[in-house]
Amino acid sequence: MTETNLEEMVLNKIREINIDKPADQGELLHDLPMDKEALLAALSSLYDNHRISMPKPPRTSKRVGMSNIYVGGFLRITAN
Repeated sequence: MTETNLEEMVLNKIREINIDKPADQGELLHDLPMDKEALLAALSSLYDNHRISMPKPPRTSKRVGMSNIYVGGFLRITAN
């Protein structure tokens, strides 16, 4: 799958989740068929291109846990 396709998949999932509430990276990791490095790359690219809004830029967490790629708890993500 190309990088653009992964980004579109992530963006569509954010929009789907945003119908009810802001998405978080943990939800996306559990719902999308990609590893956390691919998700992080897609989120970083979408953030850099101003296609999503987040309180902090996406980056890897030092915390222990399978889905903890967020920093300081769940970051709220909205599609622009």
